[in-house]
Amino acid sequence: MAKEITILMPHALPREEARARVADALERARSGVIESIVNGEVTWTGDHADVSVGAMGQKVTGEIDVEPAQVRVRILLPWLLERFSGPIAHQIARMGESRLRLPPPSGS
Repeated sequence: MAKEITILMPHALPREEARARVADALERARSGVIESIVNGEVTWTGDHADVSVGAMGQKVTGEIDVEPAQVRVRILLPWLLERFSGPIAHQIARMGESRLRLPPPSGS
């Protein structure tokens, strides 16, 4: 049985800017250190992303929805990874909130 984690990250950015920042953070994570350790895939449809990551022989799936005032991240952890749910949620929230609270780029 999978354990579900839901993380809500408020933002005050235009939806398009929030989506661009989330997409950039995912791409940096996917192509950085994470990609050398795990297999990851992100598929965007509008403001919704389906995410799958293979780690330690387990498959982790999730969804990201960029909403007008928040980003909703939902992750399903296989039971073997349940004990990491707290640290995973904390890390995602910390990274997401830091990306979403930055001021908009100049000229926006």
